[in-house]
Amino acid sequence: MYSYELGKSLARLGHEVIGLKIGERTGERRIMDNYYVRYVAVPRVRSALGYHLGFMLAALKEAKGLKTADVVHAVGGYYASIEFLPIRKIVTIIGASTLRESSSLRRRLRATYGRLLYKRALAYIVPNGIIAEEVKVRFGIKNVHVIPMGVDVDDLRPVNEKGQVREKYGFRGDDIIILYVGQLVRGKRLPELLTAFKKFSATHNRAKLLLLSWGYLKEELLKLTTTLGLEGKVIFMSPVPYQQRKDIYHLSDAFVMIGDSFGDGGISTALMDALAAGLPSVVAKNTANSIVVRDGINGFTVTPTAPEDVSKALESCLDEKERLSRNALEIARQYSWGNVAQKINEVYKTIL
Repeated sequence: MYSYELGKSLARLGHEVIGLKIGERTGERRIMDNYYVRYVAVPRVRSALGYHLGFMLAALKEAKGLKTADVVHAVGGYYASIEFLPIRKIVTIIGASTLRESSSLRRRLRATYGRLLYKRALAYIVPNGIIAEEVKVRFGIKNVHVIPMGVDVDDLRPVNEKGQVREKYGFRGDDIIILYVGQLVRGKRLPELLTAFKKFSATHNRAKLLLLSWGYLKEELLKLTTTLGLEGKVIFMSPVPYQQRKDIYHLSDAFVMIGDSFGDGGISTALMDALAAGLPSVVAKNTANSIVVRDGINGFTVTPTAPEDVSKALESCLDEKERLSRNALEIARQYSWGNVAQKINEVYKTIL
């Protein structure tokens, strides 16, 4: 998503952009007049290591084209495939993997890996100060530019009326819909969310918790839903295509994500989408998500283990929805891909 959206915004600035993607056959797809995605056929191995090796092979196949580029911009660990090529290159490090490790030994191993991997780039881009500090200290990287992840505000504008969208998905006009988008896994604080929602729904008869989600905890959470007496109030919805998500955001009243598992310092893209859709949001304190959610401005930060705090925050989102929604959209505009591309373009100019 980062590469695709950045590519579109850079093309709008007048750059010729070629995205490299591995596939089963070689070919090109035009995204815009000056933006192409080039597919390179490589042997398919179903593993993370296999994907990295495949991309390395693709980079070698495309080495001639890479050498003629003014800048080659890699994202994350896929930088490994071009690290030793004699080209003008930069890298975006989306997450600092050492932050997600609780073991000091594993943190050191991750740091060693990072120091070996992220070398020879002319510039390093990270999305926030948490990751910037980590890569400077752990990876020994100096030339760091903090440029946030972007969000496509225009793409998240609703097409249909809210009532129509709700009817389409089987909701009533007077329902109060609290939305969570993400995985059903440990660390997302989903049992705590259900407990807090029970308290919230006790005073809001039409409240629904919509989980647009996937993951191994589903059966456990279904049982907890029954135990808490929340049948019919908690709705599990399978993931929908990205373009369809605007409907889900549009039919909702508030967004909630109280997990503290964003250990790599990344801000949830689902949260950014929610803000761009104008949803007041409730997130956990002292996480990367709290960078973009400002208490009483566009939402609230809470202690995940305090159900009363979470319930009160959701209540406040409803009470002050109009103001919080306006601010959420305004803050999201600061993170538009157009603004992000302008800042990255300045980095390109510097290294050129």
